[in-house]
Amino acid sequence: MNTLLGRLIVYVNTCLKKDVNYTIAQYIIENYVDCENITLKLVCEKCYISRASIIRFCELFGFSSWTSFHQLLTRMKRVKEKQMKDRVSHLVLDDLYQQLKRITNCTGEGVMDGIKRDVKIVVKAIHESKKVFLFGSLYPLSIATSFQTDMAAIGKVIYSDFERNEYQVGLMKEDDLAIIVTVTGRYIIEAKKKFNSICHSPATRMLISCSNQFAGLQSIDYFIHIKAKNQNTIKIYDYFLMAFLDIVYVTYYQQYMGEIEYARA
Repeated sequence: MNTLLGRLIVYVNTCLKKDVNYTIAQYIIENYVDCENITLKLVCEKCYISRASIIRFCELFGFSSWTSFHQLLTRMKRVKEKQMKDRVSHLVLDDLYQQLKRITNCTGEGVMDGIKRDVKIVVKAIHESKKVFLFGSLYPLSIATSFQTDMAAIGKVIYSDFERNEYQVGLMKEDDLAIIVTVTGRYIIEAKKKFNSICHSPATRMLISCSNQFAGLQSIDYFIHIKAKNQNTIKIYDYFLMAFLDIVYVTYYQQYMGEIEYARA
């Protein structure tokens, strides 16, 4: 995740003030797949800002000019694309599934089928959604930053929101997807007002948790239950979430990026 794109995503994720720098960073992330064609003039027009504001933004990230910022952005994009293609082409997906099974320490019949079914649900829901929003506490969403970077690199932006205010909730529409990430369900209790707002939003709603207490909620469209035999549920969840999101990304890439490459050819 050591890329300029990753730095932009971390900045947007943790930026409490939605100022001009936030606007520029968000625009670049949302248009990253076509970043070769992003010009200083275009950013000015799309973000309604001055050239001076863009220069100050570049300086914030350690660059003296838009040219040097843009050159590194496009160069690292080409490197990232090659890395992704090489990794996916040599990857055995079942090895990742076996890793997930070892993490949960569940050996019962149907465990693997259940995990694969969950991955299929998440991948399909992400693909069919115009925008995807992640909600949860800071730490689990920090784990998902690498997933955000990988997905943004292939043109699917994942928005992250760990704040207690309802800024992102108000942006969601009917063709969007809200994914709530919580280990024990504590986030739902502590951010009850925001959770209720998510549940009453027009977006499709998905909950990923180790706790089964919310399985029957009618306001949740998809419930992904992470089962674990180990007593250290939080540690298991952290490892599982990283591996699970990695499989979601790889599966998404294999299913849909191949279609895009074929269309381009």
